Amino acid sequence: MKPQERVLQRGPVSVEIGVKSMDVLVHLAEQAGAVVSAEQLLIECWRGTFYGDNPVHKAITELRKQLGDNVRSPTYIATIRKRGYRLLAPVVFPDNFAGMVTRSDPAWGHGSPFRGLEPFDARYTTVFFGRSSATAQILQSLRRQIDAGCAFVLCVGPSGCGKTSLIRAGVLPLLTQPGGFDGIAVCSVTEVSPIGESLCKALAHAMTAWTVRDRPVFMSSEIQGLAIELQADPEAVVGRLAAALQRLELTSTTYPTGVRFALVVDALEGLFANPLVSEHDKASFVRALDLFARCGHVLVMATCRNDFYPRVVELPVLIELKQGSGLYDVKPVTLGEISQMIRRPAQSAALTFARDAQTEELLDDVIRDAAGRNPEALPLLQYTLQELYARRSDAGVLSFEAYREIGGIEGALGTRAEAIFQQLDNEARSALPWLLQHLVNLHADDGGVTGRKVAWSSLGTEARQRLVQRLVDARLLVSELAFEQPMVSVAHEALLQHWPRVVDWIDENRAALQARARLAAVALRWKHEARRRDFLLPSGRLLDEALPLLENMAVSLADYEIAFIRISDRHARFAQRMRVLAVSLISVFAVMAIAAAVMAIRARQDADRRRAGAEGLVDFMLGNLSERLQPLGRLDLLDSVSTEALHYLTHAQPADMDRESSLHRAKALMQIGDIRLARADREQALVAFSQAMTLLQQLHIEAPKDADILAELGKANFWMGLIDFRKHDLQGAAVAWERYRVATLQRSVIQPGNPDAWLEMSYAYNNLGTLAAARNNYDEALADFRRSIELKRRVLQEQPANDSVAVELADSLSWVGSNLLHTGRLLAARDSYQQEFDALSKARVADPMAAVWRFRLANAHSHIAGLAMLTGNLAVAQEHYESARVILVDIIAKQPDNRSWQHSLAVLQIEMGGLWLAGSRPAQAQAILVQAIATMESLLRRDPSVRDWQLQLALGYRYLAVACLGTAHLAEARIHADRSVQIVEGIASKTADDNPVDRAAFAQSLIVRGDVELAARRIDVATQSWSRALELLARLAPDSRDPRMLEPWVRALVRLHRDEQAVPAIDRLSASGYRDAFMSVTASSTAARELVQ
Repeated sequence: MKPQERVLQRGPVSVEIGVKSMDVLVHLAEQAGAVVSAEQLLIECWRGTFYGDNPVHKAITELRKQLGDNVRSPTYIATIRKRGYRLLAPVVFPDNFAGMVTRSDPAWGHGSPFRGLEPFDARYTTVFFGRSSATAQILQSLRRQIDAGCAFVLCVGPSGCGKTSLIRAGVLPLLTQPGGFDGIAVCSVTEVSPIGESLCKALAHAMTAWTVRDRPVFMSSEIQGLAIELQADPEAVVGRLAAALQRLELTSTTYPTGVRFALVVDALEGLFANPLVSEHDKASFVRALDLFARCGHVLVMATCRNDFYPRVVELPVLIELKQGSGLYDVKPVTLGEISQMIRRPAQSAALTFARDAQTEELLDDVIRDAAGRNPEALPLLQYTLQELYARRSDAGVLSFEAYREIGGIEGALGTRAEAIFQQLDNEARSALPWLLQHLVNLHADDGGVTGRKVAWSSLGTEARQRLVQRLVDARLLVSELAFEQPMVSVAHEALLQHWPRVVDWIDENRAALQARARLAAVALRWKHEARRRDFLLPSGRLLDEALPLLENMAVSLADYEIAFIRISDRHARFAQRMRVLAVSLISVFAVMAIAAAVMAIRARQDADRRRAGAEGLVDFMLGNLSERLQPLGRLDLLDSVSTEALHYLTHAQPADMDRESSLHRAKALMQIGDIRLARADREQALVAFSQAMTLLQQLHIEAPKDADILAELGKANFWMGLIDFRKHDLQGAAVAWERYRVATLQRSVIQPGNPDAWLEMSYAYNNLGTLAAARNNYDEALADFRRSIELKRRVLQEQPANDSVAVELADSLSWVGSNLLHTGRLLAARDSYQQEFDALSKARVADPMAAVWRFRLANAHSHIAGLAMLTGNLAVAQEHYESARVILVDIIAKQPDNRSWQHSLAVLQIEMGGLWLAGSRPAQAQAILVQAIATMESLLRRDPSVRDWQLQLALGYRYLAVACLGTAHLAEARIHADRSVQIVEGIASKTADDNPVDRAAFAQSLIVRGDVELAARRIDVATQSWSRALELLARLAPDSRDPRMLEPWVRALVRLHRDEQAVPAIDRLSASGYRDAFMSVTASSTAARELVQ
């Protein structure tokens, strides 16, 4: 291929192709072997600007035609369904190939095409290269989030990975162009950074930049009132936005329906790094973001450093916002992307790179390789290129001499900053420590470094102004208007990390800077609380480290902070004098009190001994004893003990408990909660878990890096999430289980070699996978379960004799099988279930008769049996169902009131009823189903809120109706079919989301009711039921691969004589290995037609 000539050549034959088709082929060649999405090609080759139908498809069609390629068995270009295209043929580049320059790349004539330390923005979008893949992925995330009703995406990544540039120069220019991109259009953009004391005021100020037809939506004179309104009545603000957009849509043909405003929250870590932000203001700010994202009129994008991401869980609203596709992890750039960042802007600006006379290396290759060693330091790359541009020759050549002069990528920024600094006079240089005091912010806890803004008006002396102006001229600092006044800040935090002089200053003053950060938060609270005395610093460590700050020239303090320290000191001194006076007075009575004190001490010691004895007994009963009883399934023996212990632990709480006592109490409370939950006493379980959570949160505040506390805090979040999950409060479960995962992650950082920490993290991923599966996000669920399996196998490598981990591994494998099943991958699901069974069978449990292990083995038998049913292997299904039944009957006989096992046996009996029906044994099915339904009804009377139990009960009645049809008991069949419909209809009416599982169950029940009516020769009524079933599935089933959706879809279509429409679904079922549905549908349709005729 000859890109510049737009020619494809094979031997003597050459063919000319279109400009865009050649651009597409070159880009596919540069990404040879990788899947390139259509969105990425649109961005890369059309720069997002196109009209009419998607032009990528047309370009690919032309290429295939000219290449003689076959779409079904391709040699050159393969279509990867729902992902994009991949070039299959091997690619060889000529030695002088410098990278793709499309004919649509405009020439750049506005100075340097490189940005130094400043981020790219819309003005530089034509020279913003190498990020088309990330841009496309963010746009896809936005599309999915908008479809889900929450237009929010959080981009996280390390400092220097280009998050801000991605949004400003990659995503937003595509959304603001005429017609938008992929149905998303933005009419006006604003940006806010969480800085200053008032976040809502900062947001209000940013919102004044929103315009409609060049008219502001909010006036600058409204900022103060708008800030108050954002806190008190944000819905009113949304109303004004909606009205403005409605006017735009009525008067403009440029923007499509659904146009939005865009809000970019840059450096979201300011919420956590800024000590001046109050908790109330933080909550109001995040609540406003949530309302904007869900109102349908604003698109919200945020960037955040990934070292601050674990703190996002402090704000549950943020956790909710990023659910689904709301989190995008900015990945390190590849060498190919770095090449584009270097070469394509240079080519657009008619720049060339020199070749080393000795090594024959091209300078752009040298720079690419150096940047590739640290792909997250993009500011250093851009700064190096900017400095090379400044030293270019008259012919536009970027030379090796200039590259060596600035110290290469690693030394460019530090060398340049130091050179600028040394050019200043002594007085200006001496002002640097003052400037750093105001520019640098150290986080109080982890010492993370961030920048701050400084007002020009606060510079004061001419020396400071000369220093700042020179650094601004050198583009090391940036000057901008913020809060209606000129401000200065670092161009990028890389300056604080790569200028040795600044790095040394931070290290020398780290303790003082962290002390200042700790002081700032408490001083601000004192100020906001009307300077009340009870918010002053008490005597002790905080006051001791605050007092030296008054004399420390390395830190700057606000006037109110200085007053706070001095008043705290005076108050502490006065309190000390009062204590001395009190001691003097008390000493008069000391002799008289000694005897009483001795008696009191003895009484206290006795009480402490009794309390320690009681808590020791509780610890034994709920710890050691429960661990021995749990494998036997006999936690019922601790029923009354746990009740009494809960009363004791929640009412007898000494005020002077130390860490060990508090942690011990929290563990005991969680053990009680576990027992109460196993006994289906959800209310008392919640009391126990809530008390434990309160204790652990306080301990975590006091010792945030204590691994033992983090371990128990994670477990408490697990239990709280489990209770929400069982209530089908998936949002509540998501918040709790994400906190669980973060706690395990923090613990694994503290204890990187601890297998117990890995195991706990595996449990957290297992929970998140369960949650994703409940939300029908099966690919996400599979990723979480596989991560859990990877961690468990890592534990087993360290502890090969740990049978309990082998059992837990089997559980994760079963979840993988379940999710593969729901995506139509039955053979893969069968393999996963077999791995589960093998893992359990080989586990060297200490007691082969342990009830819990046998219960897991029964579940494994059930999983294999269920899959055998789906693939038509009824003999295999019967063998495994019978093995599972024998185990469950035996363990229940030893503990007849274990409700969890009773439920599992009832579900197994319902599935066996389906087996007998498939084998044409309706009488046998009827007997076992009646027994199972009686058990399920009994369990639901105790806890009617468990949704899954209700669905299983509906399945039992559905099977029972079919069994009654098979034994010619038509009246009973109608009763059971109606009961099944009634149950699932009730579930569907209470479910806010469009749940495929509920819809499929509802449709199955309607189909069976239609079959009953058909047997009664009420054909019109039967047709109505089948049609309603079809309506329920119409949106989800046609593109689904889930047998639960496809099977009722096919049944309904065949019963309604729409066989042709059923063929694609039958093909998908057959291709997946599914057999039961195909056979039963055929039989049912034949019987139906005979009756109708």
